[in-house]
Amino acid sequence: MRNNVHTVLAGEGGECLINGLFLGGGDEHIDNYMLVEHASPHCASRQFYNGILDGKAHGVFHGRIVVHKDAQKTDAKQTNRNLLLSDDAQIDTKPQLEIHADDVKCTHGATIGQIDEEALFYLRSRGIGEVPARRLLLMAFAGECLERMKEGPARRYIEALVNDSVQRIASAPVGDGGDAGWVNGDANRDLAEPPARAVSRSENAAQPGTCGEEAVWAELRSVFDPEIPVNIVDLGLIYSCEMLPLQGSGSRVEVKMTLTAPGCAMAGALKEEVERKLARLPGVSEVGVEVVFDPPWAPGRMSESAKLQLGFDMDTGVSKLSPASSVLPIWKLGK
Repeated sequence: MRNNVHTVLAGEGGECLINGLFLGGGDEHIDNYMLVEHASPHCASRQFYNGILDGKAHGVFHGRIVVHKDAQKTDAKQTNRNLLLSDDAQIDTKPQLEIHADDVKCTHGATIGQIDEEALFYLRSRGIGEVPARRLLLMAFAGECLERMKEGPARRYIEALVNDSVQRIASAPVGDGGDAGWVNGDANRDLAEPPARAVSRSENAAQPGTCGEEAVWAELRSVFDPEIPVNIVDLGLIYSCEMLPLQGSGSRVEVKMTLTAPGCAMAGALKEEVERKLARLPGVSEVGVEVVFDPPWAPGRMSESAKLQLGFDMDTGVSKLSPASSVLPIWKLGK
């Protein structure tokens, strides 16, 4: 894959922001070439590119800023930051400045690193599992780019795609240089099922060329609220899930789910992600997802493992992490 961006600031006082995020796995090759030309005075440009590479993926960042002779008072910044998650992943980064004016402010830089082991240890010491902790750190890294986007459908769609990819990367075995982060898997098979009162389950058996209940629940467990490192099943957001046979062939999956709070900003993105993931299952012809708030969600709906992960006292049901010291948005979980 190759991405080419060529921007020319031809009018005085022009501005541009080139904001990019690339994620690669398997044996993918991702090549990003950026050229920004400052052709007029008093212009400003910003290039921010973050990359996450796993498996044997190879990434390239070639960013070039050209400041023409008459482009005085130029203000340009170029930054490329990269995380390599396996020994076989590679990144070639080449930020460049070509300056022909003498009154400018230009900077460029690049970094290459791995997940901060101290940050990972800090999260795990507070009861967060390894996979959710890795996911939290990767989403924070990716979030630097997402946060520069304006709120709206485009941002929600991108957030859902990034969330899906990051979950697969975080679920890959540590040190695995293969494609584990880029195949559909379930990193939480050992987590407890939600309380029986929270869900109703059909008894449909899987037929050749179709999926069964376990596949549906595995997909639901791969969906996470970006601000809470617990999947929506163990968080207790799934009120019911049924597989209904359709006349002829195929099945319809009907899901009733809720949110931790009615005003959750990720409502649309979570609903769309559930619909998208269930629709790709073999034999699923229709998907219906309904978001309800009756009864309202409460922390007691969480599985035991989720409560431990989020630092809840098993006797009182109250978080043992104070808002001042918690690394999790406990305020989202209500009281």
